[in-house]
Amino acid sequence: MVFSCFNQDQSLDRVDFAGLRQRLSQNSVQEKLTKLWVNRCLGRLGLRPELVAR
Repeated sequence: MVFSCFNQDQSLDRVDFAGLRQRLSQNSVQEKLTKLWVNRCLGRLGLRPELVAR
């Protein structure tokens, strides 16, 4: 499967950076929780030392 987009070069003055920053920050908490959960699971399986949440 190949993914391609037509006209990938877009003018930077048309990018809504405030909206982009807000959208990206919405996933921040979920990404941190997922990382902690994966590390915990791998630690319990003995595949990685368990990290202590700070």
